[in-house]
Amino acid sequence: MKKHLLLISVIIFTACQQSNYNKIKDYIGTIEIVDTHEHLQIPADSNSFSVFNTVSYFASDIYSAGSPSFYDPGMNKFNADSLWKKFGRFYNYSRVTSYHEQFMNTLRILYSYDKPFLVKEDLPALYNSMIANRYRHYDKWFDEVYKKTRFKTILNDQYWNHFNTTIDTSYFSLVCNISSCVLMVNEAAENKKLASDKNLLKLMDQEVINTENLDDYLTLVDTVLTIFKNKGAVCLKNVLAYSRSIDFEDIDYETANRIFNKIGQCDKLEKKHLQDFVFHHIIRQSIKMDLPIQIHTGYLAGNSGWLDNGHPMKLLNLFIKYPKAKFILFHGGYPWTSDYVALGKQFTNVYLDLVWLPQISKTEAIRTLNEMLDAVPYNKIMWGGDVLVIDDAVGSLELGKDVVAAVLSERIDKGWMTQEVALDVARSIFRDNASAVFGLK
Repeated sequence: MKKHLLLISVIIFTACQQSNYNKIKDYIGTIEIVDTHEHLQIPADSNSFSVFNTVSYFASDIYSAGSPSFYDPGMNKFNADSLWKKFGRFYNYSRVTSYHEQFMNTLRILYSYDKPFLVKEDLPALYNSMIANRYRHYDKWFDEVYKKTRFKTILNDQYWNHFNTTIDTSYFSLVCNISSCVLMVNEAAENKKLASDKNLLKLMDQEVINTENLDDYLTLVDTVLTIFKNKGAVCLKNVLAYSRSIDFEDIDYETANRIFNKIGQCDKLEKKHLQDFVFHHIIRQSIKMDLPIQIHTGYLAGNSGWLDNGHPMKLLNLFIKYPKAKFILFHGGYPWTSDYVALGKQFTNVYLDLVWLPQISKTEAIRTLNEMLDAVPYNKIMWGGDVLVIDDAVGSLELGKDVVAAVLSERIDKGWMTQEVALDVARSIFRDNASAVFGLK
């Protein structure tokens, strides 16, 4: 009798748990999504496409498993047998990662592929469908997927051209990536002119930009920011962890000016000091222009990189010095997630974006979101996808929905949260918080 009662209790508990999870998940499906970060662009060359090599990030897991490079000049024509012979073993080793789950979400939702992982026999049909959508009917496909996924807007970081202001505002909101503005100060100081970045020259409508002194360079930076602001930019983006450490010292004007004015090459420390000075200047301008600053923290994409560059605690001096600035920290600061959460708890001017974390590690995203809800007011939490093509945005959003629904339903089941509050949290993460912080209508 006791065994039967226990079994009934387990069944009831499981049913309630599934019910709460499904209710949250279904509710998120009704929300118009404000996606805080993507890198969406028109796909370029279909010759190198081979189903899973261009999935955002997943190729990194296959490389990590030990595979040879996908970018073999001889691989310019799709062949399922040769592809599987070369990469199939490494693909199979990667079938349980979160990057792979993002990929399978995409295939299930957009291509009705209901198997838990790919098999060689299915590659040709998938290849043909994906080629048709991505390369032959891209505009139609993009619009269809965008509307089906209920995106309201996507903040698009054009990392391939930091100075492009022309976007389709029916889909995107403009982001100003300031990383080049920070890094190019070294060229400006050493050459007293800028000529290397053709996109900057195009934006400024000049063949060469003269930078005789530090003030010339700061005026150029201010002009770039003003152009973006006038074109509707809703935020700035710092991705410098891929190039250097994100510790930005407070360098005074006199020191920066002395370095800028020296004749010849700057040493490594002098270059860093100039970059630090420029980023502090940009933060001050962001306050005047009411432009929040998104900052890459934590893990670096790919299979090589100086991971310690992005430790979120390195930003501490900025949060203290600029209380009126709005800093949005990305990626859970993974693997330093608790430090990341502590910063969001401590500082009014620090917001936390789950962007990319569910793809890096779904389990860690669930654990971190739980910690965030324990420690941080939920008006400071957002979500973004951080992928390259619209297909992957669907898969990454599904992972984000899974993470949020899992955390919120568990809290309801434990009596830690009411369903009403849980739905408000979900709506805040996927729409309301970003709308408020970025001033979106």
